[in-house]
Amino acid sequence: MADHATATLPMGTPQSGRAARCGTQAVIRIAFSPPATLATLTTESPAEYPRHRSGRTSTATVERLFQSIAPMTRVGSSKTIFFPNLNGVRAIAAMMVVIHHVEQTKAMFALPSSYRSSLLGELGVTLFFVLSGFLITYLLLVEKHDLGTISLRAFYARRILRIWPLYYLIIVLAFFIVPTFFPTLLIGMRGLGEQLHKDFGTKLAMHIFFVPNVMLAMPLKYSLVPFASHLWSVGAEEQFYLIWPLLITSFYRLPAILVSIVGFFLCLHSLLTTVRSASLDDRTRMAIDVVTNYLSMTRIDCMAIGGLAAWLIFTQSPLLNVLYSKPLQLVLYLVTITMIYRDVPISFVGYLPYAILFALIILNLAGNQRTILTLNSTPLDYAGKVSYGLYMYHPLMIVIAIRFVGSHMARYSATANIMFYACSIGLAGVVSVLSYELFEKPCLRLKSRFSPITTGDNAH
Repeated sequence: MADHATATLPMGTPQSGRAARCGTQAVIRIAFSPPATLATLTTESPAEYPRHRSGRTSTATVERLFQSIAPMTRVGSSKTIFFPNLNGVRAIAAMMVVIHHVEQTKAMFALPSSYRSSLLGELGVTLFFVLSGFLITYLLLVEKHDLGTISLRAFYARRILRIWPLYYLIIVLAFFIVPTFFPTLLIGMRGLGEQLHKDFGTKLAMHIFFVPNVMLAMPLKYSLVPFASHLWSVGAEEQFYLIWPLLITSFYRLPAILVSIVGFFLCLHSLLTTVRSASLDDRTRMAIDVVTNYLSMTRIDCMAIGGLAAWLIFTQSPLLNVLYSKPLQLVLYLVTITMIYRDVPISFVGYLPYAILFALIILNLAGNQRTILTLNSTPLDYAGKVSYGLYMYHPLMIVIAIRFVGSHMARYSATANIMFYACSIGLAGVVSVLSYELFEKPCLRLKSRFSPITTGDNAH
């Protein structure tokens, strides 16, 4: 879900298509997630976008583009565009999920669980999805514009090298290593450990082929897999990656396509909610629940909202002048914080209202020089980089922390609750850092072999 990408786009070669006029080379650096966050565009000469339909771009247009997207650093004749704050967004989204799961796990082990919101974890994942849609769409738009095409082979290779190693490691841990060598970790998890072997082959296959969200959409048929149930969001991201590059090829029709996706999901969700509220037999209700659950665990509409935000920045839409205003920013943050704090459910339209709020916040954090909020700091930046590992490892680390603390102090004390959090976040953080530095980085370095887009730590 988290990633760092460096795109080398050769300008002035026969393959560079629309970018052939410069005769130089541009390097685009974008870090993206559930995890997609930090975007940097570095060019050795003025870029060739946004391009008018006539195919010509004036120097003044290029200068306005570079000055308006984000704070700009000049080194000699080069120009660097950096999308700030987004690693901080990733870190916040990851912590929203971790906090939610700490309280959820405490409740599972019959411990006092004082956290009042059942939406925080879901909203953290929604924020990841919007951010992923934003940055991946932006990256693909740049590639499509400058090269005239999108290399599906390179795109999928980058996704494989970033997502698959850690994803399959978690599957091995959840399905084989923990049940075989650490079975005591499964004790007290409401019978989920005992149910692991029921439909074992089917559940394993669904995880292997990136459709765990389909499995979770049928809770009456399949039980959760301890320490792997959160992989549903990675499956949803992979399904998003499968179709998104194909949509971006429809360059000028992209806004209409994205709006259609959002409208379709909105109408379908509203229709299913209305139909289910009618007097129906149990079998029909169960079928509607499965479809509704799947929509909730796919959220391509939320990713499309992020894609629309990317389109606004990429084309430097005049609408940004309104969206970047300080009064609107203030309203955005107040409304978002209030809705999250008060646990405002909007079941009739799914997570769409939150996705729109998150997209507008991302627009201001990434592209607005007059943003009233900044998340730039070394700790947040690094936490954003390791957020994929934090997301993947934290359920296991939470259970280990709760069992350790519970065996050394009174389980129901305030001190124990503080220690639950400290140990859960501390363990997850340490393991995530080690995983990033020792396991994920070697895989990321391989991405530079894939042209024209290479991803990995060489994005730094």
